[in-house]
Amino acid sequence: DELLEENSILDRFVSPKIDDAGLPIADSLLSQIVAPTMQITYLSIVHAPIPSWLYSTTSASNGMLFASSSSAGSGSLIVPTLIHGAGLTLCWVLGCLASKNYESDAFNIS
Repeated sequence: DELLEENSILDRFVSPKIDDAGLPIADSLLSQIVAPTMQITYLSIVHAPIPSWLYSTTSASNGMLFASSSSAGSGSLIVPTLIHGAGLTLCWVLGCLASKNYESDAFNIS
């Protein structure tokens, strides 16, 4: 029984059952682009402390969010946002696969 259960857990990642192919794509777009962008927007509006993943690794400025145009180029927030979003996406999609959230039983309420 335990060996069969272990195989099913591994099968969730190796050969997952995804009933709606749009769900992983939508989840990836939201967690990689929309969520970090909303976080940056909110932090800039309320002038909250910026997260460590937005700090510049090359300059000694206040960080990229409030950096002047001379120390940070145009679009200086794009790369760290996409890198952070890729990590969020990996965690989100693996979590959905582990919990079988892409199977129709998880999202079909009828």
